Amino acid sequence: MAFITELEFIRFPERNIQLENIEVTHSEHHGLAIYIETHVTGEITTKRKSSAIFLFDKEKALWLHLIENWI
Repeated sequence: MAFITELEFIRFPERNIQLENIEVTHSEHHGLAIYIETHVTGEITTKRKSSAIFLFDKEKALWLHLIENWI
């Protein structure tokens, strides 16, 4: 999840991102993370339910796919 925060920070340094209700399930080769993501930029707040799929490769997880639904 840190990758999402770092990417957004580079593009929008004034944005604050909070992740909550994080649920992670995995198999030997894949991982699925489901979470609520809140972005605050100035006075604008957006919230979305997100899920990300990761592939495990040795010592790291590679981000494969992201789905976001605005709530």
